Amino acid sequence: MEKTICQREVPREQVLKLIETGKTDLIPRFISKKGKPFSAFLKLEGSKVGFEFSRESWSPKSSSRKLGPRRLRPSVNVRSGQIEKSIGSG
Repeated sequence: MEKTICQREVPREQVLKLIETGKTDLIPRFISKKGKPFSAFLKLEGSKVGFEFSRESWSPKSSSRKLGPRRLRPSVNVRSGQIEKSIGSG
């Protein structure tokens, strides 16, 4: 009764837990389409099985959004017309 999802065999006890409670324990070592490993819970979404991710399963290295250094950039105070230094991401 094991099922393979994202190149990972889901153990029988987790399949049973999914059917009984609608959610598994955190399962490690799934493989994404890009070949990267990840951990996730499986949960029932109607008649389909979906993933639910925990904060612990995300690492800063896996984030696709790269944050650069924040730098000062000038901005204009509309009321006084003076130029001020403010922190921005631009």
